Amino acid sequence: MKHLFALFLLSLFISEVYAEINVYFTHSIDTSLANPNIAHGFVALDEKFINRIHQSNFSIDFCFYNIWRWNIVDSLIAAYNRGVDVRVITEHDHITNQAVQNIMNAGIPVIDDTYGNNNGDRYMHNKFAVFDFRDSSSVDDDWTWTGSYNISDYGTESNANNCIEIMNSEIARAYTLEFEEMWGSKTNTPNPDSSRFSLLKTDNTQHSFIVDSIPIELYFSPSDHSTPKIINAIATSDSTLYFCIFAFTRQDVCDAMKSMWNAGISVKGVYDEGDWLGFFSKSRDMTGDPSSNNPWNPPAPVLPDSVSSPWGPELLHHKYMIIDADCQSDPLAITGSQNWSNNGEYYNDENTLIIHSADIANQFLQEFVERYREAGGEYTACKEEGHDLEPDPEKLSICVIPNPFTLLAEIRIQLTEDRSDIGFLSSDFSIQIYDTRGTLVKTIMPSSKNFHCGADLTPGIYFITLPGFCTTKLI
Repeated sequence: MKHLFALFLLSLFISEVYAEINVYFTHSIDTSLANPNIAHGFVALDEKFINRIHQSNFSIDFCFYNIWRWNIVDSLIAAYNRGVDVRVITEHDHITNQAVQNIMNAGIPVIDDTYGNNNGDRYMHNKFAVFDFRDSSSVDDDWTWTGSYNISDYGTESNANNCIEIMNSEIARAYTLEFEEMWGSKTNTPNPDSSRFSLLKTDNTQHSFIVDSIPIELYFSPSDHSTPKIINAIATSDSTLYFCIFAFTRQDVCDAMKSMWNAGISVKGVYDEGDWLGFFSKSRDMTGDPSSNNPWNPPAPVLPDSVSSPWGPELLHHKYMIIDADCQSDPLAITGSQNWSNNGEYYNDENTLIIHSADIANQFLQEFVERYREAGGEYTACKEEGHDLEPDPEKLSICVIPNPFTLLAEIRIQLTEDRSDIGFLSSDFSIQIYDTRGTLVKTIMPSSKNFHCGADLTPGIYFITLPGFCTTKLI
């Protein structure tokens, strides 16, 4: 028993020591919102990446949609020449780039998404690298790098991008498994018979992790069906939902946001100007365009970006969402390579992280507010712009019996002490039920704390909310 206890303590010690998360942004941030840590803005991502290459001693797995940044390419070749095992995967459309050709000419093995039995008709859209996982000597050098950053001049010097690097062996293991599924082998030599991209891939990696006490979810597209996980995260919103996105065309993601908007959640977003009000862009729905699939009424305060560099307008290339970043709830940040599109969900090779951390969410908030104000938007903190009453879970809760919901389900509102300020038995107090498209389907004026509501609802997923509170229940 004593030996088991010592082993348990050792495992805890390793878990805490060998874990680190760094977040970087290429453009400015609003440091006044730091709580507690100031985010890293105006970061030269190529220099950060080169530092990681220089510190690698055993292996680098390099998986990027676009590779065209010469100092990174030169550093990668230099690492290979000093004995580091380097494997490279890229998108077929960019395999003829001179930078990629230089990597191949140096002797580094490179494949794209037409390798073996793969047809490459979609995009290998990942932007990740894994450093030193393939050695067995230590775990404190197992780094993973991911985000929206392509290895290019525009990605480095012009576009608004984010990246996150994580030192954790289990995260590195999952990304390595994904890499080797595309590579087709665990060796330095790819195997065309086993290589799988896009629809040929399987859901074969771990999805839940604890990194330095932070819960992290990881999903790869298309095998892991990332979009429903994003929608599940949206449904946890208690007060705010903010996003910056390069391309947003998924109706189900937009409808999930609309449900939150109609339930009183503050929704704000910045779209890349090139996607703004495009035929398939969800900016049309969110701005209330009557010709869109599901127009929001009232429209949400979403805006086209105003990202610029000394050379002129540039891309807002982010793919991130922040939920409840400035409120006491379950703050989380979603980031990775995946745009919220059908290609991103069904066809492209992508990765998505959902990070349940107030600190990480706050760092993304510092970047978001800067982009939002830059685009002409106004931002006030949650406590100033939120509901009239602060949520008080000790005094108010919603319970659905049974859950999953049935037509005879009973909804119970539990008040542990008198709250005359919500007028429980007056017409001021109501229950609202929304479907997944954000449409209000029923309003109930309860006369007691327990009541039935489902007899006239068709089977499906609904959100029940109490206006005036940051309280929403998925049923």
